[in-house]
Amino acid sequence: MDRWRIQLLGELRATRGSEVVSHFRSQKVAGLLAFLAHHRETAHAREVLIEMFWPDCEPEAGRNNLSKALSLLRAQLEPGGESGTALLASRATVQLDPATTTDVDELRAALAAAAKAKGAGRREALARVLELYKGELLAGHYQDWIAPERDRLRASFTRAALELARALDAAGDRHGAVDAARRAVASEPEGEDAARVLMDLHARTGEPSAALRVFGELSERLGRELGTTPSAPTRELARAIEVSLSPVKPTRRPARALPLELHEIFGREEELARLEAELRPAASRTRLLTLTGPGGIGKTRLALEAARRLEGAHEGPVAFVSLADVTDDRFIETAALRALGLAASPRRAPLDEIAAAIGLSPALLVLDNFEQLVPGGSGFVRGLLERAESLACLVTSRRRLGISGEREVALAPLAMPGEGDLEALASVPSVRLFVDRARAASPGFALTRENAPAVAELVRSLEGVPLALALAAGRAQILSPEQILERLPGEPLEDLLR
Repeated sequence: MDRWRIQLLGELRATRGSEVVSHFRSQKVAGLLAFLAHHRETAHAREVLIEMFWPDCEPEAGRNNLSKALSLLRAQLEPGGESGTALLASRATVQLDPATTTDVDELRAALAAAAKAKGAGRREALARVLELYKGELLAGHYQDWIAPERDRLRASFTRAALELARALDAAGDRHGAVDAARRAVASEPEGEDAARVLMDLHARTGEPSAALRVFGELSERLGRELGTTPSAPTRELARAIEVSLSPVKPTRRPARALPLELHEIFGREEELARLEAELRPAASRTRLLTLTGPGGIGKTRLALEAARRLEGAHEGPVAFVSLADVTDDRFIETAALRALGLAASPRRAPLDEIAAAIGLSPALLVLDNFEQLVPGGSGFVRGLLERAESLACLVTSRRRLGISGEREVALAPLAMPGEGDLEALASVPSVRLFVDRARAASPGFALTRENAPAVAELVRSLEGVPLALALAAGRAQILSPEQILERLPGEPLEDLLR
């Protein structure tokens, strides 16, 4: 004999062969079937069911209500003398036949299969998840046990829909990816991850107006339901799409534009010589070099100086991409487009747009403050280097990117003073940096025999870290070196770099 299948997602219904039961005498009868189906492996005490569905009734009335509800269910699930085939009831417990199936169990099985599968098999399992999810668990039912389970299933479905969207996109099925992303947005209307995926897909399938409609609907829902606005990454994506709709693209700024740096660099001659040697255009040049070191060690300043010295050797663009405020690796492309003076194209992927702008001439891209984007952002760098064979990337980061062929230059603090006379002290790079920055703050500042011991001790206390030295030197406008030294806290370096 065929067993019943209970649909709990969307509309509650029971099916067996050609039989369909979708209408129940009352909400509580329907809720009782749903609870027994969702927990059919357990025999439930009658007292527990009475307390759950008729908490305000006297014991005798509660027992009668449960008996009536079970009789009504038997009439629908055990017609024609099939007593005991669907409902297993004793004087103490009630249970739905464990052989009964539910769409929720099928959904969980599909999710488990997707987690184990790869490639096309994974896409098929994820598509099965979307097929099974007819809507939220037991829509219109509000028993206490339903809400947390409904939220868990909705979250699992949304993740699966987004994963399928990305998998279909990677497989070249952008329209299928759009459909999956739409399901994710419908499941989590206030979810920004789903909205961004759908916006990006619309933009790359030549539908930027549809992408902006998604953004507008998200903004309206967030304002109405939560009293907030979309996050910075979502707004940034919307702005990039708006730019692509403009009939006139922004004028490309000079490809050799680098941030202006007015301060001299000290004590990095060996590192600069190595960077110039490795990054200068040649058949054997390094294509990915990462400057590593702790915060404040001078990675950005060194990278800028190296890029400026290498400008004349590059016929192609030499550009600086600031990533300090980028926390999502999906927006590295936007920052790179902006640095190169480009607008996002709805007809070409950002990596292809950047590679086309670089062309065949030797080019150099400085990617600054990359550490918070590792490892996800490493794929951007790898993909760009694969597409633009004339490009080299100079990256500043607190850790390596982990890409094959990557060279690392680890920066140490500047050399610190030892014992010596005033002339020897004035030649030490860390001291020179402190004096230079102190003069910028107070033009009359000078290294003298009187303040030399305090300057030397101050530089040693700050361990030769350039940023800490520069910040301390900024106080020279109102304090002497001795006073600056006296005011350093117990852990001066950590405090200054905080």
